[in-house]
Amino acid sequence: QAKYKQALADMTPAARGTFNAFLSLRKAFTAWSRSLQPAIMPNFTRALNGMKNSLPGLTPLVLGAARGIKTLQDRVSA
Repeated sequence: QAKYKQALADMTPAARGTFNAFLSLRKAFTAWSRSLQPAIMPNFTRALNGMKNSLPGLTPLVLGAARGIKTLQDRVSA
């Protein structure tokens, strides 16, 4: 706490003004962000659950890609 107060005291008036503006922006952004969470977060949750549920369907694609890479490596190293 003492170091923080000293750092503030050491700032020029212009730097302190910029710092205070940043703190004000951070406070406003936090409040704004939290106010939007009920509308936005369910969409992200749904998207994350959808991605999780789609993983088994990607298995053939991943296995096919692995086979293709192995074939390529086998040909290049032969």
